[in-house]
Amino acid sequence: MRDPAHYDDTMNSSFLVFKRIKTWVKQGLWHRFSEADGMRDVTVMSGPCRGVRLRIDFRDESAYWLGTYDRRILRLLGEILRPGQVAFDCGAYLGIYAAAMRRRVGPGGTVHVFEASERNFKRVSLLPARNGWTNVTVHHLAVGEAHSTIRFASNLGAASGPVDMPGKQLDMGNVQVETVTCSGIDELVEERGLPDPDFLKLDLETAECFALKNGAALWARKRPSVLVELHRNRRERPYAFEAAEEFLRAFDYHGTEVHLGRVVKSVDDFLKVEEVGVQCTILATPA
Repeated sequence: MRDPAHYDDTMNSSFLVFKRIKTWVKQGLWHRFSEADGMRDVTVMSGPCRGVRLRIDFRDESAYWLGTYDRRILRLLGEILRPGQVAFDCGAYLGIYAAAMRRRVGPGGTVHVFEASERNFKRVSLLPARNGWTNVTVHHLAVGEAHSTIRFASNLGAASGPVDMPGKQLDMGNVQVETVTCSGIDELVEERGLPDPDFLKLDLETAECFALKNGAALWARKRPSVLVELHRNRRERPYAFEAAEEFLRAFDYHGTEVHLGRVVKSVDDFLKVEEVGVQCTILATPA
């Protein structure tokens, strides 16, 4: 009879060996192929964005190149979006969601991409030319609090985000901070002249609490679908969770947590999702 403890030790050892091999491979690719800025242009190998040209760092972004990053959610975009629609990618990082949006809306649609980090903006702004897209516009702009200028942590990779959010706990030891312009959702369409989006993705590292609150005119008028990743702060009831509950209730939206396929309506629902080790990500659709 197999000893469970011995089996667990064997599995753990195998996992650690596999993890080390992955790290060695990534480091090898980075040393062999990276350019002066530590990055390299690649073509996505599989998944919903197969064939898209991206610029990545092999050390911690190889999943984008392989096509395994967030594949389930990227496929979900294909079910939500329609050719000819308008999509906003708010908090784009290197642009994989924007690429999936562009693939679905096609040449007759429009994609607006928003990225605050100077480093990330520089590379995501290369996407349209590298892929021959004439209907994708990249904005060096944070999305969250309206009519504001914010301090933004720019060197935290996909976790780069606003520094001074209420209740946010951030180790500032090695953080590079830049000052960026920040816009609200209604400000984008009512003052900056962008078209009403049919779909928005919000990945704003706690600033979604502002984005959900200051899009009231758009939510009521256009009623777009919204994919929002909720981020915690130190509060027992995080501000972003409260804003999401208020948004769903006030504008009569139906919420589904996309990883678990679970209906969610309240802060308690969002917290229960996170209890199973999942970052709560809600697809909100008009009821």
